[in-house]
Amino acid sequence: MIAALATGLVARPAAAQWAGPPAGAAPTREQQEQWFAQQSLRIDGSRVMRGPYRVYPSTLYSLVGRSDLNEALQTRRLTKVIVVASGGLVLAAGMVWGLAAAARETSSCNSPYPPPNCSPAKSYGPFPWIVAGLGGTAMIVGLLLPTDPVSDDEKEQLIRDYNQRLRAGMGLAGAVEAARRTVRVSASLPLDGRSGLLVAGFTF
Repeated sequence: MIAALATGLVARPAAAQWAGPPAGAAPTREQQEQWFAQQSLRIDGSRVMRGPYRVYPSTLYSLVGRSDLNEALQTRRLTKVIVVASGGLVLAAGMVWGLAAAARETSSCNSPYPPPNCSPAKSYGPFPWIVAGLGGTAMIVGLLLPTDPVSDDEKEQLIRDYNQRLRAGMGLAGAVEAARRTVRVSASLPLDGRSGLLVAGFTF
């Protein structure tokens, strides 16, 4: 039940869309604005929100119709996992190698008076620890790799474009759209050819 609830909370922002008014009912402007406020995207600190729900990058890029960004996101996540896992394996191998070499070098065979039939262990010097250090460095680099292919400025632009399309789809006009629909008088004022009157051209 908990898993189903969690799935619903994640899926709800992606599934909610403007379905329009009920059959035979015309929504008021206030109702449309309220619905737009619930469905539009906004940035809250470092998070993208839709109403009270957080929108994660994969859901965001699905909402804005950018499958290429979703693919890039998945590729970066996979790369991060591979780098961290590979670094962890190299770190573990270097540590085991170094500890084993240190144990052999401190054995009785390497003492000033080794027992009979005992050959001194080969010394690898700092090489095992260098390998372990390289593995640890790779792990740190992998953990710091960003998985989001979009910068903050680009993300804000995607959200603005999405909200504008949402407003247009809901029949809500912003200030820019309203200004574009104002009456503009044509610059050309030709004679009508008969009475000599000037005819003004209007565009809406």
